[in-house]
Amino acid sequence: MKKKLACLTLLAALALAAPLAAQTVPTSFNSCDNTRSTQTYIGQTSGTSAVQIVPGLSAAHIYVCSLIVINASGTTPTFSLVTGSQSNCAQNQIVFLGAFSTPAQTPVIFPGPYIGATAGGLALCYLQTGTTPVSTYILVVAEG
Repeated sequence: MKKKLACLTLLAALALAAPLAAQTVPTSFNSCDNTRSTQTYIGQTSGTSAVQIVPGLSAAHIYVCSLIVINASGTTPTFSLVTGSQSNCAQNQIVFLGAFSTPAQTPVIFPGPYIGATAGGLALCYLQTGTTPVSTYILVVAEG
C-alpha cells in the first residue's frame, strides 16, 4: 500500500510540475539582423527589361533588407524585383516584389528590417514598366 501511495504521489508531482521549455534550433537565419553582413546597392534604372542588381552565388540566398525607389521620369512607371538565373534573371524568372507605381520625385520606401529572401543561387533584378522609366534605387541586402 505504501508503494502504491508513493507511486501515485510521484506521478501527481510529475503531472503538476511546470512543463519543460522546448528548445528550438534555427535551420536558417535572417542576415539582415546583422548589419556587418549587409551590402548596399545604389543605382539608376533605364529601360523596361530585367537588369541584374545582385548576382546569384552558388546555393546562397539573397536576403532583401530594405528598398527605396525614387522615380525621376517616365510615363506611368512601375518598379518590381524579380529573381532568376542568368545575368538578367531571364531564366526561371519569379516575381519577388510585385510591381508598384513610382510617382515622380516621391520616394517609395520598404523599410524592412526584412522584406524576404530569394531561393538559393538566384540573382536579383529590377524590372520596370511604362514609357522611358528612369528611377534611382537604394537596395540593402545580405547574402547567406
